[in-house]
This record gives sequence, C-alpha cells and structure tokens, in this order.
Amino acid sequence: MNPPQDRTQDCGRLAAEWLVRLSAEENPAEKARIESAFAAWKRADPRHAEAAHRLESLLGQIVALREDDSPPARAILDRAQSVFAPKRRTRRAITLALAIGAVGLSAGLAAHGPGLARLTADIATAPSEWKTVTLADGSRLTLRHGAAVNVRMNATSREVELVSGEMLADVARDIDRPFLVTTPDGRIRALGTRFIVSRRTGQTELFMLHSRTEARASDFAIPARIVSAGQGVRITPAAIEPLDSIRPSDLEADWRPPRLVANDRPLPEVLDALGKYRCGGLHYDREALSRIRVFAVLPLDDNDKALDLLQDSLPGLRVNRSVPCWTTVKPARPG
Repeated sequence: MNPPQDRTQDCGRLAAEWLVRLSAEENPAEKARIESAFAAWKRADPRHAEAAHRLESLLGQIVALREDDSPPARAILDRAQSVFAPKRRTRRAITLALAIGAVGLSAGLAAHGPGLARLTADIATAPSEWKTVTLADGSRLTLRHGAAVNVRMNATSREVELVSGEMLADVARDIDRPFLVTTPDGRIRALGTRFIVSRRTGQTELFMLHSRTEARASDFAIPARIVSAGQGVRITPAAIEPLDSIRPSDLEADWRPPRLVANDRPLPEVLDALGKYRCGGLHYDREALSRIRVFAVLPLDDNDKALDLLQDSLPGLRVNRSVPCWTTVKPARPG
C-alpha cells in the first residue's frame, strides 16, 4: 500500500489518512509495515508529528469518553455517532469515519470555544463550509465560518441559538410567533426580515439588511434598541453599542452563494477547490484524473450538488460518498 502523498491537503488530514490505513489493515505483516512508514512520515517533518499527536490525542479522548457515563459524555458520543458513524455501518467504516471526522472536530474545538455546545449543536459547518437550510416555518439560514446553531420551534415561538460563527437569516413572516436569535450576549427579536448575526467571544454583532429588529442585552436592565436597515450594533451582556452605518447591498454581495467557474480547467484543480469545502476533503489520484477537463459552474455552498453536477457532466467519473467525511473520486475505468 502506497503511503499518502503530500498534496495540497493539510497535515491533519494526512495524519487521518495514516490512521485510517492502520485501522483498516487486518494483515499483521502489512500493518507492521504501515506503522513503520507512518513513524517515518512523522519523523520527516515536525508538523507531521504534531498533527498526528493532536489527532491521536483526540481519538484517545473519545475512547475515554466511552468509559464515562455522565450525561455530557453520553451527549458527545451520541452526537459523534450520529454525525460521523451512522447505524448499520461496518466497524471498519465507523473507525474510518471517526478518524476523518475527528480532524474537523479538532479544528472546530480549537477555533470555536466550548466544545460540548458546538459538538451537540443541531446544525454546524466547518470553518470553510457554507450551508443553507430551510426551517420548518419556511425561514432560511445560511451558515458559514464554523457556524453552529440550535433550533427550537413550537406553537407559540421560534428560536435559533447561535453558538458560534456567522449566520444570514431570511425570516418567514408569522405574526403569531416571534422569531428570536439568542446568544450568551443577548437576544434579537424579528418578524419578517433579513439580517446577519455573528458570534465571537464576548460579543455578538448584528447587521440589518431589510426591515428592523429589536436587540436586547442579556442584562434586561439595559434598554432595548431598535435596529433598522443599514444599521449595525454590537451586543455584549451589559451593553448595546452602535456600529458604523452599512450599505446593505455590499453585505448582500458578500453573502451571495459562492461559485466556482471552471472553463477548461483540469479536474484535479476543480477537486482541490471543492475539497476545501468538504468534511474530510476529497481523495483522488491526480495523475489518473489529470487529462479530464471541466467546463462547469459549480456551487461552493452545496458540495454534494457540485459533485453531482460533475458526475453528471463527466460520464467517466465516479464519486463514492458511502462513508461520512471520506469521499473518493475516480475514473470509471482505468486509464
């Protein structure tokens, strides 16, 4: 088995590839050979060793959680199982999914603060991923920059808790059920409107694109503030501060779904770009795909749709997504 090549992938993903090979190999002699090659790879570059140590440490924590019967530990494992290792998969597939998923999980925990809240969120994106979801009431949320949200809806209210990252909300009008966005810093109340909310440590920023909202700090003794289109505020637990006026059209442009325009580009270059927006990246043989040219406009906020479009437009291409966070792309026939 050939060792992973230092392509454009980061060291964390390469370390995950090595661990996947080790977990999947059942032949003792071949496993020993892979272990030796993995050790050589770690010695070749301090960054390799650091990435492998981080990933092995994280997987060790997952193993430790299995021995912890506390509710938080069970919540983490249940969430990881549902996201990275759905039921009815083989043990090998589960091991592979957890190893690759742990790369994104490790980055998420490092970049976005409290790990439990993010890991157990209803909807989450990787730092470079875009995702648009339609809620049960017809409202649409576009998430990016490692966003994570919890959604709670019932007969009398609609609430979205922004745990981390950035979110564009297109709120469906419902006069009987106010739409609330909450963070540890405060609360935003809207009816039918469009606005951007970003969550950073110790503060929440709100930018209004259409209509208006009511912003409150978590200290309800602070007077509420009405925020209209073209205005922005910074919300902290004890204050609501105005930001510079904005041009909604400028922010709208920044939130238009990103696209990749491929006009006679080699397929590996296109896959490099798409891989940045996918959990676990994309795995393929550059040389085997180097002669395939792409003429397409692909959405970067819907990775599965982009891969489907590629597969439909290139009959000789096969995309395998049978294991979470491990996607392979290869020609249908050798050569």
